[in-house]
Amino acid sequence: MFVPCAKENDVIFEGYSLILPAISIGNVGQLAIDLLIYNLDLKQVGYLYDSSILPLVGNDPFTSPKIQQGNLVTSAEVYKCDEKKLVVVQLRAPLAKGCRQIFCDRIVRWIKECRIKQTVLLTSCIASERLDSQIQSGPFRYLLSPETQHLNEIFQKNFNWRCLEERNGEERSESDVFLPGGGVSKRFYKTCCRENIPLVTLLVFCAEGDNIPDAMILLYFVNIWLQMKVNKHDAASDKLQMNKGENRLSSF
Repeated sequence: MFVPCAKENDVIFEGYSLILPAISIGNVGQLAIDLLIYNLDLKQVGYLYDSSILPLVGNDPFTSPKIQQGNLVTSAEVYKCDEKKLVVVQLRAPLAKGCRQIFCDRIVRWIKECRIKQTVLLTSCIASERLDSQIQSGPFRYLLSPETQHLNEIFQKNFNWRCLEERNGEERSESDVFLPGGGVSKRFYKTCCRENIPLVTLLVFCAEGDNIPDAMILLYFVNIWLQMKVNKHDAASDKLQMNKGENRLSSF
């Protein structure tokens, strides 16, 4: 599934954290990944080639009018940051019809083969499907697999984050997870639970439209936890900014 770049024959991911998006409402996860790739200046080390991912080729999304190197992007690219021990996957194309479970199974198998430490899924859900309690609070939520339940205390006590609410007031089971508009998110969560993969799902409630602010919110919370880029000021109080004048993504 993973194909290294020509100059990256010996790529090691053992002990790294994997961050990948779900193709969900507003493409929030993918936008957040683009922000992450640009801000950390991540190095591309390969791509994912699989029949479950529709083929795509396009212009370099990180180019500027002043610097045009003629690079192309494909449907599923893999980036790496050795300093932060991060592996980042960007998906730019939808999955083939009827291949969602195949995709999940193969990604999980790749995670096991690479001995990834933990996986972070960035996704979004339809805002109109929120509960009353979700409407009355912020748009950000998290969901943990059984292997990452130890993070509950950190997220709630240290960061004051809210776990994704249960829909029926009873103890949640894997099949009860409600992620409308989340694309493959629920299926991937269930697959990771079944295969004992440490998974942290981070999501925002949103609607279709200009979803750049939603992506910035999502990545802001990711950075609070993983401390991927720490400013001189308090990282938990700084806001993400975008330089609209040059239409480029700024530091967070």
